[in-house]
Amino acid sequence: MPGKTDKKTISKRKADRAAARKAHRYRKEAVKAFSLPHIQGLYPEIELTGVFIDEFAGEKRVVIVAHKSSDRKKLEALAAAHFTAYPFIIHYHNHSGQATANTLKNGEGIMREGSDSYGTVGGYFHISKNQAGNPIAPDLIFGLSNNHVIGKCGAGKPKDWLTDKQNVKIGRLYTMVELKQGVANGIDAALFLLEEGFTPTWNPVQPAGMTGARVKMGVYKVGARTGETHGVVTGIGPLRANLCGVDYWFEDVIAIKGIDVDSDFSEPGDSGALVMTNNHKMLGILFYKVGKFGYACPVKYLA
Repeated sequence: MPGKTDKKTISKRKADRAAARKAHRYRKEAVKAFSLPHIQGLYPEIELTGVFIDEFAGEKRVVIVAHKSSDRKKLEALAAAHFTAYPFIIHYHNHSGQATANTLKNGEGIMREGSDSYGTVGGYFHISKNQAGNPIAPDLIFGLSNNHVIGKCGAGKPKDWLTDKQNVKIGRLYTMVELKQGVANGIDAALFLLEEGFTPTWNPVQPAGMTGARVKMGVYKVGARTGETHGVVTGIGPLRANLCGVDYWFEDVIAIKGIDVDSDFSEPGDSGALVMTNNHKMLGILFYKVGKFGYACPVKYLA
């Protein structure tokens, strides 16, 4: 036969139920706070496109996407009233859905802030999930280059500023593919988060997917040093490359020789450029040069 429940236990149970009801109410309010119709109803003068939670370099933040006509002070007031738990950023869009910004093309120069050497922006991509599997706000745009260009072979830190060749800030380092000594690496690559205020565009055209390399395949690249050049794949195999003063081994490296008798396929400063087939499929990312040959890591390792 069960014994009687003492007053202390009853009091604790009541307190637990009250705390549970309070937590449930807070959860409902949090869901309501992130409801776009709810926010739009509170701020009818602001034309909102979306509100998202994103995680960047281990820190959560709120991404507010609004029409370019929206008043920034009112957007900041909105964020201060509803999103106090996390920092926020604001992205503006026009009616066509394109960000109002300066145009930034693949093939343009990119460098770490304060550096005296540059590489190339290979291209731009949307990423649906981060490395932890969490969703990423769909309006965020990521750029691609080499780890040795923007990540300093792993010595860089997420959120490090990156600039163009005119020292204009264009983004922050997001993540790097680790370069390892003593083992075969697949790719020299890193991603950066494009700064608010820039619209990416592809030169000459947006890629039509990706493919593998074959000897005698015709290719081209657009680099920050030599612009658009054309070449042919001459071989595929292992390569030892000295990056940041350290020797690294790479596998499945694509060797490319230029078809222009007066110039090579690439020069220092072109590292990070995407190597494309003549029908505009991504093949590799340029990262090294020896003699007349440029070398690219296959993009299959980006997956």
